[in-house]
Amino acid sequence: MNLDVIRNEIRWKKIRYERTLPRSLGNASCCVEFEIQEDENFLERFDFAQATVDSKLGLHVLEMEDKRTRLQLDIAELKEEKKQLDAEIKRGAESLKKIIDYCREANLNPDTILNLEFPI
Repeated sequence: MNLDVIRNEIRWKKIRYERTLPRSLGNASCCVEFEIQEDENFLERFDFAQATVDSKLGLHVLEMEDKRTRLQLDIAELKEEKKQLDAEIKRGAESLKKIIDYCREANLNPDTILNLEFPI
């Protein structure tokens, strides 16, 4: 028997299944369309298809939340690194100010001290 003939003899129901992602992920919508054979096992097949979609969507949500958590950690690390760099810049500026003040006290031109070495 031809497969097209068999397919035409079997009744199929087209299902549109839609889910919304959690608010933390922007309330994005996920829509899946599939066909299920309409027979005595229709509800079992529908439940299985629904559970499969929910499971895959759940895994996707977990992956997205994991990425967001990693990005938040990266941001926190970058903020800490920025604080450290800002502190180094401040220390460097204070040291430079001390050198300039020392030069002024010694009647040296601060622009000419590039060749001199000073303990910081």
